[in-house]
Amino acid sequence: MTLEIKDYIKNFSYFGEKSLEKNKEEIMESFIAGIACKLTDDLVDNPLLKPYRNKLLIETVKHVHTLFFTMVALKDSMFYFIFYFAIVLNSISNPDAYVKPYDRCVFYVFALLVFFVKKPIAIPKRDMMITVLFILSVICETFYCKEEYSFLKCLMRGYFVFVAFVFYCITTSNTLHYIMTYFMGYFGLSFFVQLYSVTKSKNKDKHSPWPWLNRWLVWLDDWVESWFVKGKTYWKTIHNTNK
Repeated sequence: MTLEIKDYIKNFSYFGEKSLEKNKEEIMESFIAGIACKLTDDLVDNPLLKPYRNKLLIETVKHVHTLFFTMVALKDSMFYFIFYFAIVLNSISNPDAYVKPYDRCVFYVFALLVFFVKKPIAIPKRDMMITVLFILSVICETFYCKEEYSFLKCLMRGYFVFVAFVFYCITTSNTLHYIMTYFMGYFGLSFFVQLYSVTKSKNKDKHSPWPWLNRWLVWLDDWVESWFVKGKTYWKTIHNTNK
């Protein structure tokens, strides 16, 4: 008996009915979208990531964000409307973040989705209040964390990851689950990039107010760098062996 593709998807694949009941698909998509969004920003704006920057990688990450954000938005229209509202607010509070062509085109490209999303489903008032407060607190960060990287910004990004996780656990709305998962991906990546940036900065003492923390960051930097160098050496060895 031949197992048809639709039966495989329905019963066995990650995107089958059981996974959809638990919203695993949308949660994973929103998480990936959040990571891709922040990775795009950091690759373009953070000077310390210049060694890892190339046009193909940047364009790939941009497309990944658009793809996965759209996939979630088409399944949950409230996710789309809340995020578009947040983008508008952020553009007002931080207009410098939307001067580049890719950032500006988000307003026009994402606006097209309004013709394709489903009718919004109301979410509980408590969840809506939590969402609004969280987004406003994120937007307010732009007023006192203007540096590309700093110890304060690193702490704030870690704090937002923790808060997003707490809100994810205490709310019941699927929409808020997707939003908080997006932010966990976004701020989670940002936290590690901030750690890396503060560590690599020549003015470590300026960014790290406590000596013990500075020593820990230096140790972490040395470990990551040694791991990266060993990894490059390993793959070069394998490549040369296969020739």
